[in-house]
Amino acid sequence: MHLLLFSLFSYFTSLAPGIELTGYFSCAGSLLEETGDALSIYARTQRTCNKGEVILAAEKRLSSRAQKAVFTITDTLHLHLSANMQLAIARCTTTSGKTHQYFVLSRGTTASERQYLSNIKRVWGVNAQHRLVPVPVKTVKCLNNDYGV
Repeated sequence: MHLLLFSLFSYFTSLAPGIELTGYFSCAGSLLEETGDALSIYARTQRTCNKGEVILAAEKRLSSRAQKAVFTITDTLHLHLSANMQLAIARCTTTSGKTHQYFVLSRGTTASERQYLSNIKRVWGVNAQHRLVPVPVKTVKCLNNDYGV
């Protein structure tokens, strides 16, 4: 009987639901090449995607790459964006030469003539436990998604 209860407990805890963001607008999203997981930005309305309260979300892929993508949100970070702040999901290269995608918060307008983001204030990535973690700003160089537009 104890073994059966333990087995049922293990089964249900492994299927625990992720974080729900019902009613939120999806502002931006990007698949992580190395894992198939995703980074997403959510807000209450489309208008608040660029100014106001936003939620950064780490999303773990539950399905295989051959199947329709199914994700669960594993971690979130709430931010308030002021008018002079820009938030992006950018491809960044670390000082060790590895390339990853990160959430990047920078000050000022993103100029389309600059290849790399400047005035970076904060950077967040996803660790092996699918949690959002800060990344030291001085250790990354991030491409400007608007370059050449």
